Amino acid sequence: MISLVIAGMITTGLISMMNQFIESDKREAAFIATEKDTQIALDYITEDLREAVFVYEEITPRLRDALPNFSAIEGLGASAEPILVFWKTEPIENLHALNCTMAFGSELLQQEECRLLLIKRNTYTLVVYLQTTEASDQWLGKSRIVRYALPKYKINGEQVTFTTGFVDPAVYNNFLTWPYDKDGVNRQTQRPDPEVSDQPKPMVLADFIDIPNRTEFRSSSNQNLPPNPPTCPNNYARVPADPGTHNSFFACVRSTQGRLGANQDIIVYLRGNAEGRDRLTKTVDFIPVVQGQVTLRGVIDKFGR
Repeated sequence: MISLVIAGMITTGLISMMNQFIESDKREAAFIATEKDTQIALDYITEDLREAVFVYEEITPRLRDALPNFSAIEGLGASAEPILVFWKTEPIENLHALNCTMAFGSELLQQEECRLLLIKRNTYTLVVYLQTTEASDQWLGKSRIVRYALPKYKINGEQVTFTTGFVDPAVYNNFLTWPYDKDGVNRQTQRPDPEVSDQPKPMVLADFIDIPNRTEFRSSSNQNLPPNPPTCPNNYARVPADPGTHNSFFACVRSTQGRLGANQDIIVYLRGNAEGRDRLTKTVDFIPVVQGQVTLRGVIDKFGR
């Protein structure tokens, strides 16, 4: 009996140690995977930004109202918040079959637009990065990053479909005030709606992003918490502006003081959170932080101002 009791105690101790090792390995694997995914997401965003020609320093009510109503889109919900909004140029493929008269019409302005498209072979696209904490059976992290792109049109053979809500900023020289022109006229006749078929859809870029309104950060008494998010340097605008409600994904955009033609630098901050991955429930010690900086390659009206 004594031998059985001793053997049972030893076995229980070994099982407990084994479980601890397994849990430790699981936590470490979850952290490494989250850190890798967070870095991949940052690399994707910064690479996207390198193709940008104009980044908004502030998401104004006018700009917000011109974007899709993200809060009404399934999977995004009321917590969906635009973080980064910018313009980039993208090439248009498969133009060899384009018939300008059939696709664009016979009016002179339509023919001119088609002619320019065949020469330039690219158009502007509006890109929006959002963050949402909407609960989901598919996405198990605390929050996730979603990418939405609004191109000018979709070309399929001889068919050209103009994207609802797109206003070409080059036509009215209105990157700063889009979709309003220099006279304050709203050129957008209808708001984009990703819920409509054949319209661009938001796509999830990364899961397991930390909560956007974290209030507890590293201190002398608790070194396990994540470090305080950095403050933006002088002459940089923080997007979103409120650090209390959005501090796990934000950007610092060098201010152009309302001028086109000025170079823009963007610092992107991103904080992951492994909670929920592989049923992991502990958040402390498993919050990777990454940061990157980009100088735009393209600049609007660089020599005209």
